[in-house]
Amino acid sequence: MKEINKVQKAVFKLMELSSFNKFNGKKVVKDLTDNSEKWIGAIWGRFTHMTMLPLRDIPEGYYNVDTLYLSVPKKYISFFEEKARKDWKANEVGYALNGKAFGVVDGNLLSLAEDKKAKETPFFYSPLGASPEPDVAYMRIWWD
Repeated sequence: MKEINKVQKAVFKLMELSSFNKFNGKKVVKDLTDNSEKWIGAIWGRFTHMTMLPLRDIPEGYYNVDTLYLSVPKKYISFFEEKARKDWKANEVGYALNGKAFGVVDGNLLSLAEDKKAKETPFFYSPLGASPEPDVAYMRIWWD
């Protein structure tokens, strides 16, 4: 089991504090911690629609977010797809891998899909700030 750094632990604490509907933050964090050798990084937030919603709810003690992005080596994609759907009861699961998008994805993952024409333009945007790593899946797991 790999050691989880302080920043990742802070993200996990936010996940635990923001359980809602079918999202059980404590269970997801426990599963991620127990399987730390199977993922590279995890972030939790609201990354597309209504990105400022957490600001509205923070005074009431709610971190109103709904999306987990997880970077995982290719060989663990099916492990996390199954865990997200069955154990975590996510509403949508998708990922980008080696320039292709699979499942339900958003604009962040679509922009990771290989588009040679877009990369040739001077304003190509990658949400990672760089090209995606080969054979690393960038997963989006979303709860309603």
